[in-house]
Amino acid sequence: DHSVAIYDASEGRVVRTIGGAHGGPISGLEFVPGAADGQRPSRRHRVVSSSRDGTCRVWDAATGSPVATLRLDREGESALCLSVGYGGALCAVGTDGARVSFFDLRPGGDGTPSGSLMGSYVDAHTEGVNAVRFGEVSDPRDPSTTRTVLASAGEDGLAVIHDPSAPGEEEALVSVLNAGAPLRRVDFFGPSMEGLCCLTGNETASVHAWDAAQTVSDLGGAGLRRALSDAADAASGAVGRAGSDGGGGGGEMSVEYLVGCTWTSLPPGGDRALHLLG
Repeated sequence: DHSVAIYDASEGRVVRTIGGAHGGPISGLEFVPGAADGQRPSRRHRVVSSSRDGTCRVWDAATGSPVATLRLDREGESALCLSVGYGGALCAVGTDGARVSFFDLRPGGDGTPSGSLMGSYVDAHTEGVNAVRFGEVSDPRDPSTTRTVLASAGEDGLAVIHDPSAPGEEEALVSVLNAGAPLRRVDFFGPSMEGLCCLTGNETASVHAWDAAQTVSDLGGAGLRRALSDAADAASGAVGRAGSDGGGGGGEMSVEYLVGCTWTSLPPGGDRALHLLG
């Protein structure tokens, strides 16, 4: 119904619903924590949503009130995904027109963002951009030194890394990876965020060293989902499934789709792991 639901993560309950948030299907959501400027709050908690209606909208998370509307500048173009970076100052939007567009979310004098279009990358992809992701990456030799990069993933099977601080698209290009299948999601991972996990529309996964544009491991598809299914069944106490699909388990899998990946880094001495969500 084109609505946005905001949950209390600790209790798993809906605390606010924004009805009719868009005039088309919602394609992406991101929570942007508030920021403080001295003793005066300069930005409240926000939720940013993207839609196939060609807009992204910024909402006040506490009240559900609209804050700003970001509009693509090509008629009929759909927003397929979004990511917010630079501490909530910049929104990157992937479109079905093979573009990545950037919008200004910096607060103005009244605390609300202008939402103005700042520019677009137009040469990175030849088909729709299904995923974008900002990453705060650090130098392994000096972890205190960080920079922001942006990964975009397309229907053309390419994952492209840019440094948005560069003055132009050509200067911003860092590396290009070819996953060999339409991409649905990308996420940075690793102690220095030196890795990139790619999920495809074929329900396969691979991990890469993005700076060197090298594939570290092809995690496969059916076998990977079988391993995740077996692990999920074991954790829930479910009885093993009968049959065989070549993945070492039953023909019916409890994990049929790969929907996300996230990196968990615990305090020094704790575990670090890349988690796949199915």
